[in-house]
Amino acid sequence: MGLGHYAQLLSRSNRTQLYLIKLHIDRYYDDPNLDTCSLIARHALSSATVIRLFKSEYGYTIRNYCIQVRLRHAHRLLTEGQLSFAEVYLLVGYNNENSLRKAYKNYVAQLDGSKRF
Repeated sequence: MGLGHYAQLLSRSNRTQLYLIKLHIDRYYDDPNLDTCSLIARHALSSATVIRLFKSEYGYTIRNYCIQVRLRHAHRLLTEGQLSFAEVYLLVGYNNENSLRKAYKNYVAQLDGSKRF
């Protein structure tokens, strides 16, 4: 088998590992201890490689993807569930209400900005 075949297998393997990181975030976004280092440590690639490949594949850094997932769920809970920030911050993995409020304010501003164009 040629080098091209091995490069293709490695590329698939990397994509699988990236997908597993993404899937872990999607499932465990509510864990306040979820962080980039713990996600990368589970895989056999260097942290710089994982960070670069994840951003290339999904358009976000691992940290920013995690934040987006948390805020998307917070938005749903706050708008559809009629819950307060005091009730939601723990449900979406934030350590305190003020951190969620600040991040959510920026998130909603981005949503509103994207609707204008």
